[in-house]
Formats: sequence, C-alpha cells, structure tokens
Amino acid sequence: MRRNLRWPTGMLVVAYLLFPLAGRTQTRPPMDVAKFGLFRLNYPAFGSKFNLGNLSPHLNFTLDGDLVFARDLMLFVDVTLRYLFPAQQRARPYIGAGAGIRLGNGGSVPAHLAGGVQLYFDTLPILLEAKWHLENPEALSVWFGVQF
Repeated sequence: MRRNLRWPTGMLVVAYLLFPLAGRTQTRPPMDVAKFGLFRLNYPAFGSKFNLGNLSPHLNFTLDGDLVFARDLMLFVDVTLRYLFPAQQRARPYIGAGAGIRLGNGGSVPAHLAGGVQLYFDTLPILLEAKWHLENPEALSVWFGVQF
C-alpha cells in the first residue's frame, strides 16, 4: 500500500507561506546599507555599512566606511560589534561598540559607541543610527540608510 505524501507536504508549504509565524521576523538578516548622515550634527557625510558575519543570532560584526565633508575631508573605516535585540514586527533595535581608523584631520584610531534600529516598511528596509565617537565627546553622528 503506497501513500501519496505530496498533498500533506504541499499543504504545509502553503500554510507556511500564508500564515505569518511569530519567529519569522527574528530571522531577518542584518542589512547592507548605503547611508547619509551628519557628523557632529553639522557636516554632511556619506557612507555604507556591510554585514561581516554573525557570532550568534543576536551578535554580529559590521564594517562602516564613512566620508565626512568637514573643514578637512575625513574618511572613517571602522568595525562594530552589535547586539541586536529581539525583532519586533517591523523593527530590530541594536547597540554596539567598535573601533577603526580615521584618515584626514591628523588621522587616528577612534573608538565609538553606536545605537540604532533596522526598520522594515513593506519592501523598504531602512536604518537609523547614532554613533558617538569617543575620541571627541562632541563628535556625534546620525545616519539614515537604505538597504541595497
């Protein structure tokens, strides 16, 4: 006696696609984004953020490259270890810290603290982030990014 297993398997696939699962938003991958920001809340900056990999479902590394149009042109390249809080339906907040290099304006190896949120509006994933550069207490940058 041979059973037809296609029908039950097909129904499970359809059910999975039609009914949202509670944990489904938890598995959204971290975003690679193109971003625009303000360095020290005065100087325009452009950059990008790339996911370098995950240590766990809540810890990941990102690489940032930021070009700041201040009095002297500056380029920041840094790595951040982020803790991603459990995802909500349309948002995933995070905090993190890291360090990198700054080229221009004397150059240095600045450390930073970061916090932000990955937002999901239908098919438009965006990023909002604030980064505090510890080398200079007034060096706070805010960023808006769109996934590419």
